[in-house]
Amino acid sequence: MAVLLLNIGIFYQGAAILAPNKKSSYLSNLAKLQAVLALIFALVAVIFWRFIGPLLNWQPSIIELSLLFVYLVGQQLADFSRRSAYIFYSSTRAMLYSISLYPLRLLILLIVRPSNVSQVLIIMIITEIFSAASVVKYIGRYDSFDCWWSEVKAHISYSKFFIYCAPLGWLWIYIPVFILGYMTDKDQVAILVTIRGLTNMANVFMEQIENKSVNEWSKINFNGGSSAVEKNIKSLIAKASLIWISIFLVFIILGQEIISIALGQVYAQYWTILIYGWVAFGLYFLSRVMGIKYRIQGDNKIEYVGYFFGVLISTGLSIALIYFYGIYGAAFVYIMAPIGVIITQQLYIKNYR
Repeated sequence: MAVLLLNIGIFYQGAAILAPNKKSSYLSNLAKLQAVLALIFALVAVIFWRFIGPLLNWQPSIIELSLLFVYLVGQQLADFSRRSAYIFYSSTRAMLYSISLYPLRLLILLIVRPSNVSQVLIIMIITEIFSAASVVKYIGRYDSFDCWWSEVKAHISYSKFFIYCAPLGWLWIYIPVFILGYMTDKDQVAILVTIRGLTNMANVFMEQIENKSVNEWSKINFNGGSSAVEKNIKSLIAKASLIWISIFLVFIILGQEIISIALGQVYAQYWTILIYGWVAFGLYFLSRVMGIKYRIQGDNKIEYVGYFFGVLISTGLSIALIYFYGIYGAAFVYIMAPIGVIITQQLYIKNYR
């Protein structure tokens, strides 16, 4: 997850904005940077598991560590193919890469039913080959080191606040989980994370917006259509609101039954967390869309500022609310934190833009 968020900050958020004004070499240079970072991140992860694994009752062998390294490199390259397709090609191409990666992987795992870590990793690696291989043709395109480094340095400079956002965006979401685990017990954490997982499935739509829509809006804005971007964003929020309200009513009426069927009676008594989670997702969606809007208009600091204060708000409220209300306090933090992010973004725009 940490590597995924870093790659999103390093590559895709900036690329979606800059791509309309870049030459054809831009994708090739980003692919080369991804290949270098994929090797570095994978090596760090392997070293981490080599020393931490035994503490978590996993003594990885040399073969397992080697397979893990190959898997992590391939996964990052495959993800680059999938996400960059939204920006530089089409959503159809991106969907093809997604289908060849995740549904195929799940199908093979269900059919083969691997019995050890090595078998799982081999299957994961096999399903990466198609998507990851498409990056190789971009890596192979020759450019001088100076040209490559000049464009990469400019991209990283523009994307630095997106990179800063990566750990902050992860922290403000997971801080309530950590504090709940520290102040209560693991069972409460499991219940909160599992029920919120049902509402978090809607994040698949955020990926579409973050990659496909941002790129389309950036092209419109680049060609002088800022009012058209505003219109598109308002239309998106209106449509998303109708869907959100419809699902909210379903959760209000059938929430307990849904949790009981999906997760069992133990979880059913906490079904109101599903409502908290859906309200929180709606606010999170709004905060992300507003951040994207200002990002497209040229402000690459707005999300960093929002997430920074999101971490402070999430930490302070988690300590106070979990102390008094336990798991329900943690669930309520997920409602208040994005509200704080939205307010912070608006204050920043009003006073410093």
